[in-house]
Amino acid sequence: MSTLYFHIGMPKTGSTSIQAYFDDNRERVRETGLAYASLPTANHNPFVESQFRQPRAKIDASLIARNHRQYVENREEILKSFLAEMESVAAEGSDALVSAEMGSSFTAEELVEMRETVGMFDRMVSLAFVRPPRAWVRSSCQQSLQLGMTMRDFLTRPRRPRYRRFFGPHDEVLGKDLRLVMFHPSTMKDGCILQTLLSMMDRDFSALAADRAPRANESISLTAAKILSIVNAAYQQKAIPAGLPKAVDAPLRSGHLGRCFAEAFAKAAPGGRLPSAAARVLTSIKGPGFALPVEVEEAAMQMATGDLRWMSKRLGVDITTYDTNSAAPIDMASFETLSEDEAEAIATALERINEADGRPGRLKAMEHGEVVESARGR
Repeated sequence: MSTLYFHIGMPKTGSTSIQAYFDDNRERVRETGLAYASLPTANHNPFVESQFRQPRAKIDASLIARNHRQYVENREEILKSFLAEMESVAAEGSDALVSAEMGSSFTAEELVEMRETVGMFDRMVSLAFVRPPRAWVRSSCQQSLQLGMTMRDFLTRPRRPRYRRFFGPHDEVLGKDLRLVMFHPSTMKDGCILQTLLSMMDRDFSALAADRAPRANESISLTAAKILSIVNAAYQQKAIPAGLPKAVDAPLRSGHLGRCFAEAFAKAAPGGRLPSAAARVLTSIKGPGFALPVEVEEAAMQMATGDLRWMSKRLGVDITTYDTNSAAPIDMASFETLSEDEAEAIATALERINEADGRPGRLKAMEHGEVVESARGR
């Protein structure tokens, strides 16, 4: 029985690592009878969005803004190539894998359309990892800080896990062909997300038993989270936040950073973000492990009550029992306070960004290593 496996995340469950592995090892994987879809990018999000998501105009604009114009301009050609490959795979009785965490945002109608499109296979099976709720909230907030939000934004717009939205349409359309595993060390085969995903498919992957997926999207430090929130607040409020330590305040108002903010503040509408090269330097700052203020975490959990009940019933287990957190709890006041060590580490990173004058080549060397270590780590 030929199968199209649709790996749909959920978001924040190692999808990038899985996609990197299959893209780098597609020939070895193909020898086992599984074809990783040959598309322009290792992450198949842009493909499934461009082909199946609605409304089309809004999706196309989003793809273009995210530098995926080829999926819009070459939509028909990419689909034709994809279908030819899938026809060949199915004809030989092999299976195929499409990996796109955006699939967890599909409506039932979009999922039906995709299933009909890959009708050359005997069946379509969706595969997903379910991240425990508090762990998901923490990870999602880290990502959102890197995308321009502040910690206080999460009080009014909680980043809660929408399990019913992620998986409800797949449950409705595919039923038992939606396969779910908790994203937790105790449920991972050989402690590996790749081996766990392979075990969810009906094929012998013993030849790949020693393989592991590369690590990606590591957690940021609490210190990095604090400065990202400060910088994002400056862009939102069109002003550098008051009360910052002098060592942090001064480099934000001078040199390359000062010019970035001055340019943004001169615009009529608030908003904007640091150039990506400078932002990456900030995210690489070392410090204490990331912790989410209890106010933010509880706001998200309160709004997720219905989703927690639905997901626990679907899996037959209380998913909150999988939540663990080794970081000491903090409150919002603590998050908005910088220790001397944190201020020094942040100031060092800001000064080096200014010294590089924003040039990506020079900033790239600062993303790793001692250049952004805290005093405690030097």
